[in-house]
Amino acid sequence: MPVFVVKARLENTILPPITVACADEEEAISMVRRALLGDPNAKVESKGQRPDIMKAAFGDQPNGTIVIRQDWTWSPLDGPMHLP
Repeated sequence: MPVFVVKARLENTILPPITVACADEEEAISMVRRALLGDPNAKVESKGQRPDIMKAAFGDQPNGTIVIRQDWTWSPLDGPMHLP
């Protein structure tokens, strides 16, 4: 199952990177909006990554799950970055 990295904004706050294990990017965005934000119009972006890279960075993630990666942040280049 693919894992997507999702970037979500609540008003002016950008949440830490969120990983979502699901079938496609549209489902990842929908899952985050429903489960975390409660706002169907919230600003949410999703980017698919190579499965081997996602597994190396985040480990295995069961299908249908959402994980907020508190130990990661967004880099200035807009990608997820591990906090030291």
